[in-house]
Amino acid sequence: MEQSEFIIEAVKVIDRAVIMSEKVRKEGLLAIEDDIDREKLVQRDIFELGMCLLVDGHDYNTVDKILTLIMGHTSEHDIFRIKSMQKDAVLSIQAGDNISILYLLLTSRLNNQELGEVLKISPSKSHYIGQSV
Repeated sequence: MEQSEFIIEAVKVIDRAVIMSEKVRKEGLLAIEDDIDREKLVQRDIFELGMCLLVDGHDYNTVDKILTLIMGHTSEHDIFRIKSMQKDAVLSIQAGDNISILYLLLTSRLNNQELGEVLKISPSKSHYIGQSV
């Protein structure tokens, strides 16, 4: 995966997680049931699968174990990092974390150069704690 592709994928994960987290925090987990991308479920997308498990009411340990096992089949480093971000997002949403904390958690997987690129193009960048200080 090239650097530019990685940045675009990272932004997609972060922004999707922020949108879903906002909805869950306002309306509850069941409110996102229709927002889950079913086509991505078939592809075993970590985020969509994780959100489906949350809506179905599975506990943290079950969700963590399933997502970790699926991620174990990934050999390419940057794809593994994206999947790790997706997993972090799911577990953070399940925990009910503040959106700024979610954003900080996801961007903590980026180096400083990647973070700078993400903050340039992410619609959700206002949630980054470094921007509000």
